[in-house]
Amino acid sequence: MSLNLIAEEIGNAVVLRCKGRIVFRDEVTALSQRAGELIEQRRHLILDFMGVTAIDSAGLGELVALHMWAQ
Repeated sequence: MSLNLIAEEIGNAVVLRCKGRIVFRDEVTALSQRAGELIEQRRHLILDFMGVTAIDSAGLGELVALHMWAQ
């Protein structure tokens, strides 16, 4: 897998730092699972994409799904 996810608590929020590629299969699944866990904890979630080197349509679709789920 070429996506590294690091969660860091800052105040009442969690910053999920994404490093690598957000692409179809393992990377999208990993992002979905980790972000979903944090959303279920009713935490404010900030996604940091500074380290993202590539994102495909599956990655964008997952970001839209996470946004809708978080609301």
